[in-house]
Formats: sequence, structure tokens, C-alpha cells
Amino acid sequence: MTVPHAAGLSSSDQTTDRRRDGAAQIRAAMLLVAACLVGLSGIESGRVMPDASATTMVGAICLAGFAVLCAVPLRVSRVGQAFLIAAVVAGCVAQFDRSARAPHVFSLNSQLHAFPTLWVVLIPVAGLLCTVHARSQIRALGILVLLASLLAMGIWLLGGSNPRIDVLTFEKMSATAVVHGHNPYDAHIMKFPDLYKGDFYDPRLTNTKTLNFGYPYPPLSLALVVAARALTGDVRWAMYGCLIAALLCFFRLARTRNERVVAACSVATLLTTPMGWYVLKFGWIEPFVFIWLALTVACAMRRPKLLPYALGLLLMTKQYVPLLLPLIVLLVPWRQILRRRFWAPIVVAGCITALPSLFVAGYWRSVFVVQFLQPFRRDSVSLAAWWANTGHAEPGTLFSFLPPLLALALCLWRAPRTVAGFASACGFVLLVFFAFAKQAFPNYHWLTIATLCLAATTSLIPEGQRASQQASL
Repeated sequence: MTVPHAAGLSSSDQTTDRRRDGAAQIRAAMLLVAACLVGLSGIESGRVMPDASATTMVGAICLAGFAVLCAVPLRVSRVGQAFLIAAVVAGCVAQFDRSARAPHVFSLNSQLHAFPTLWVVLIPVAGLLCTVHARSQIRALGILVLLASLLAMGIWLLGGSNPRIDVLTFEKMSATAVVHGHNPYDAHIMKFPDLYKGDFYDPRLTNTKTLNFGYPYPPLSLALVVAARALTGDVRWAMYGCLIAALLCFFRLARTRNERVVAACSVATLLTTPMGWYVLKFGWIEPFVFIWLALTVACAMRRPKLLPYALGLLLMTKQYVPLLLPLIVLLVPWRQILRRRFWAPIVVAGCITALPSLFVAGYWRSVFVVQFLQPFRRDSVSLAAWWANTGHAEPGTLFSFLPPLLALALCLWRAPRTVAGFASACGFVLLVFFAFAKQAFPNYHWLTIATLCLAATTSLIPEGQRASQQASL
């Protein structure tokens, strides 16, 4: 991205640019506040969703939808950065306070003796403040401080916990099976224990003692957990590494000072969300999805020739990701998507990743059939579960899929044809999809939060950059 010098612009052009930046910062603030609302509403996993959380989630949907689909008037742009910083500070304080009062999220109440509270807060904050400095040496120092504190927190969090949850069991046993040359998708080989004694699975999937399916995720995530097990002995370091890499992408995307301010605010929002440490502690694979989404956005902005390959890998990360496929037209015009030099790399990347697994025993059942056999979960963090728990009948498929399809259509109609428009639309569609899903837990909502933070980071990228990207595809 080329940033014009102020000396080469007229005073009216400089005023217009400042107003555009201010309007973009207001949009970024709305996206980050929506992310905070999702984080504050969706951490009651395993419980009946309260009315207040349902109301908060509806507010998050409305705010994110407005940020994606509606323009911010330029005349109010002067308050942009002040509004951004005030909103993010308030959101981060509220999220950290919620984490401290919810020991099942971060276990702060039981682990603070091993990690002083002052260090937990002040060291990452100091690093983030350095990242917005004008001098590159100070910015690099700030990023190093932040990464060092994240590494220390990861050692503290992962080293002191071994939760009993099905997802982590799947990952550990599957990684061990691959290391020993066995097929992790074959239920006859894996024999995962049913930790919940049949309570949360369809009868066709369990006999209350063992589960009748293998590793339930695509092979790209399997490769990452196997690598983490081989290198560190703990599969969760794969998720933690993906989170750190995604945060580095945030800083890499920001070039101007205003962009760095937004990037720092986005990182602060993502690191303080109550769901974040919960997801990492229990080993959910959503960080795998997010790193490929962040790399897709980075390729669209900096390396457009690699964009088709990144998209092909992104679509292979988890079963629900193809829902975002139509949003590619926000990055690239549909006429260029139809060209072989664009769609062929997508197909090649997807085939290299998934094609060998399609012929492995148990793959189709474990990865796809299981998703359709899963029952409705009243303990989900979703409006569908809240609706069922307020005395209504369990909603059907139409209730779950009509809202995200409507959100998808609105984004295709109204969202800007820019990188920021693509990232924002992805966050909005995922938010609506998970909010009305038959099963939705903190890991799904964490991906929504992370995507909204990524969208905020890209919000100040000039719209004119897309034309040069299209010419190079």
C-alpha cells in the first residue's frame, strides 16, 4: 500500500482523507464493540442461556450488521479515534473483569498465585502501546514484549491444565494413532471413549461407552495437531501458535500510524475476550480456521497471486467454512473468479489437502455424516437454544439456516467490494450462523470475535488498493 505524502495533497484532499480515516475508525470501533458483546454473552457453556446474554447477542448482531452494511457519515468522523479508543478500553476492561469472575473460563481465581496479576495486565499493555510508536525499533520491541508475555501465559495456562473434554481427547488419540501409523478416521481403530455417557450424542453415534466415529475434522487440522504433539508433546500448542501467528498478521497489515492504532485495539480486544483462553485451554480447533482466514486477508492485501491458494486451504479447515465461499466476490470480481488461473489453484490446494483422505476408511462418516446426526443441544450458546429453553418447541433446520443465508445475501448486496468488506462480511455471517445454530459453543463464537477483530484491523485500508490487486491476479 502506498501512502501519499501530505505535501502532495491539497488542503481539501487532506481534510477528506482525515474524515475517511475517522469514519473508518468509527466503523472499526463498532466491529470491536460487537466483538466484546459476543464475548460477554457467550461464555456460559453447558448452561441455559440467560435472557441478558440473548439480548446482548442480538445487540452484537445489530451492531456488526450496521458496521458492515451501512456507511458512516463523514461529518461525524472527527471523533473517530477518540470513540475507537474509549470503546475498546471499556470493552477490554469489561471482558477482563468477566474473565476474573468466571473461574471456569480462565481459572484466574485458582491460578493467580502462579502468575502475578500486575504482570498479566501491564506487560502486554506496555507492548501494545509500543506497537503504535512512529519509530520502527520501538514497534519491534513492543511486539517482542507482547510475544514474550503471550509465551509465558501459554506455558502457564497449558502447563497447569489437562481438561477432560471430548475434543481434546479426539486430538490426543488421533495424533498418537498417526504417529504409530494407524488411521485416525476409522472408528474400529480409534474407539474414542464417550466422556458424557451418551448425553450429548445421537444414539447412532455412541453406545454410551465408546463413540462410533473417528477424528471428526478435516486432515489439515490433523496435520497441525500431529506436528504439535511431535514438537511439544501437547497438541494445544498448535492452536496457541496459530493465535500468535494471526496476531503478527494484524501488525504486519498495519502500515500507517492510524492503522497501527486500530491493529493494537483489535489485538487488545481479542486477547481480553473471556472465550479466548477458554478455547485455548480446551483445545478447540478454531484458531486453525482463523489463521488461514488471516492469511487469506493478508494475501489479498499484499500477495494477491497467492490468494487462490490461501482460499483453497481456508475452505479445507472446517466443515462450516464453505458457507463463506460466495463472499469471495467481495475480494475479486466474479468474471475473474471464473478464469482458470484463479479457480484452478483453489481446486489444486483443496485437492492436495483433502483428496487422499477421501479414500480412507471412515473419513466420510467421521467428518460429514456425524455433523448431520448430531442432536439439538439446549445447552448451546445460541438464540435457538434460548428459544427452546423459554418454553417453545425446538426450532427446525429453517430457523438455523435462513438467518445466515439472509445475512449472506445482504452482504453480497451491500458490503463494500474491498478487503475490509470481505473480512467484515465474514464476521457478520459467522456471527449470525452461530447465533442461530443447533449447536454453538465458545469456540464458534471465539472465531466470530477474532474475525471481527481482523475486519477492524483492515478497516482503514484504502478502497483504491483493490484495483491494483485485481490487475495482478
